[in-house]
Amino acid sequence: MAGKLSIFKNNTDFVGNSYGCHENYLVDRDVDFYYLAEQLIPFLVTRQIYTGAGKVFQTQDGIHYCISQRAQHIYQKISGTTTNDRSIINTRDEPHADREKYRRLHVIVGDSNMCEYTNFLKIGTCAVVLQMIEDNYINKDFTLRNPVKAIKDISYDTTCKRKLRLDNGREYSPIEIQREYCEMAQKYIEHYPVSDELREAVDKWQYTLDCLEEDPNKLSREIDWVVKRRMIESFLEKRGASWNDPRVFMLDLQYHDIRLGRGLYYLLERKGAVERIVSDDEIIKAKTEPPPDTRAKMRGEFIKLARQNSIQYDLDWSNIRLGNLLNVRVICNNPFETDTEKVAELVRTIQKTNLRKTSLSKLVIQS
Repeated sequence: MAGKLSIFKNNTDFVGNSYGCHENYLVDRDVDFYYLAEQLIPFLVTRQIYTGAGKVFQTQDGIHYCISQRAQHIYQKISGTTTNDRSIINTRDEPHADREKYRRLHVIVGDSNMCEYTNFLKIGTCAVVLQMIEDNYINKDFTLRNPVKAIKDISYDTTCKRKLRLDNGREYSPIEIQREYCEMAQKYIEHYPVSDELREAVDKWQYTLDCLEEDPNKLSREIDWVVKRRMIESFLEKRGASWNDPRVFMLDLQYHDIRLGRGLYYLLERKGAVERIVSDDEIIKAKTEPPPDTRAKMRGEFIKLARQNSIQYDLDWSNIRLGNLLNVRVICNNPFETDTEKVAELVRTIQKTNLRKTSLSKLVIQS
């Protein structure tokens, strides 16, 4: 019997299951992992005020609109599991690179975002903070007394101003903690080399925090949880309905439908109701053209050559193997390698292989 498959980019279903949006960052192996985690956890706990995807929760005491979908399913600070006892930071360490130089930081605490602006902010701000940690630049302690409780408390507070108690006894709101990180980042980028993208992320970070401080609704074009809440509120106003209306839960889900013609986020996008970071043409181009400053470019060039020459090949993140016995191997342990000489060498190997095949074929025919 034929059916339809619907895919939603979200983090929870109607019966309480959760599935994560995993972020992976390449960090310096020389940085102590637990030092890194302690510096990063307060940032990750409080960043949900601009990275949350928003969620309508049915609880024993009624309907709640929460900032984050994922926050309610976090139970540990640090752990090695991803399907139970989920943590803010996961200890999985598979760098797909030179293990002597790099560590893989596996973050499973974030929401699955639809807004380009939110996604850009989520990844960009975290990358800046990690770079500051690697350079030992963070000189303030924001260790939370109970980060697991804090991440849930923040999610229930759409004002983003509820105070959190730190280990040192002081109290800060999520906005205040984020401002401290942001101000350090603003000073950091004045003296340390960072990419243009990260500079833009810091600018957007400041703007977002200013809006959250004044009125979160100012971000009804940029931040997922605000965009979604405004969409639902608009529906309720037009229909004279309440938050208990079953259609509210359907709207919540359909916001995350990835079908361009059905997803409510994409409907808002077509109406020009959300901010874009990239154009449709740039997205289409990125599907076939890898970043020119990473080894993905080199892998892509190799795949094209192998297919053009009908050469058997196999590859993973760090290795390229080719030949009938897959006995020719190139190791790509540097994620930032763009040297096409390896590709050129593979071309020569492919050409030699084809030449030997041609010579052998002629010899068989002549015989």
